Amino acid sequence: MSTIPKRSLSEMIDLLSHQFSQMESMTGRGVFKDLTMKQVYYLETLGQMNKPTYGEFATKLGLSKPSVTAIVNKLIKGGYVQTAQDKDDKRSSRISLTHRGQEINKIHRDMHGRFAQHIATILDEEEQKAFANSLNKIIYSLL
Repeated sequence: MSTIPKRSLSEMIDLLSHQFSQMESMTGRGVFKDLTMKQVYYLETLGQMNKPTYGEFATKLGLSKPSVTAIVNKLIKGGYVQTAQDKDDKRSSRISLTHRGQEINKIHRDMHGRFAQHIATILDEEEQKAFANSLNKIIYSLL
């Protein structure tokens, strides 16, 4: 059995970040190559919402409507999202994922699932609970 090297928290975060970047660049044979990680996050958020308006999406992201308009326009150009006029309020448009956007979300979810499975194979049940509790504390502190 090999010895696990001792590293600082900063070094571990750097290594983990690098590993995520490598996994994402390899996943789907470069399917993420035209997207930034923020754009992947935006697609993921849209996928969790039910065809939001620009205002709803802006609120969810904590951004201004002009910022969201720029984000959505880039995603439209990439073929990841589309907009359609709201049936009830003709002044509003609804944002939805295209097939391509849905595929990106599926690949991204699958990648996260594989990572979770990997963690489950290297940590026993008690370590998994401690890891989950630690991540929850970190995430809660960031919100």
